[in-house]
Amino acid sequence: MVQYTARLAAAVLAGCVIGLSVFAADSTTQKSARSAASTSAKADAYVEDSVITAKVKAALLRAPELKSRDVEVETDHGRVMLTGVVRSKAERDHAVKTAAGVDGVADVKDALVVR
Repeated sequence: MVQYTARLAAAVLAGCVIGLSVFAADSTTQKSARSAASTSAKADAYVEDSVITAKVKAALLRAPELKSRDVEVETDHGRVMLTGVVRSKAERDHAVKTAAGVDGVADVKDALVVR
């Protein structure tokens, strides 16, 4: 009977060790999956911002009302910041309006200087 109890205790202990190691491995796998998903989401956001920046720059270049080509565009999570120099308030207003009209732009921050 003592041998049976000892074997039973050893089997239960082995089962616990195996169960815990599987749980730990699963937890590590889940953390890795979350980390990979987070990295993928950041990369997707970066690519999306790059596409928005390119679209805004193209729209500004096509706008005949803008004579100045000294407008820089930065995008972060769909929020566009315009910096640089324009020749008039009308050019600044048109640049902001043009950027806001681009698909994917959530907001436009105007940091343009009129000279």
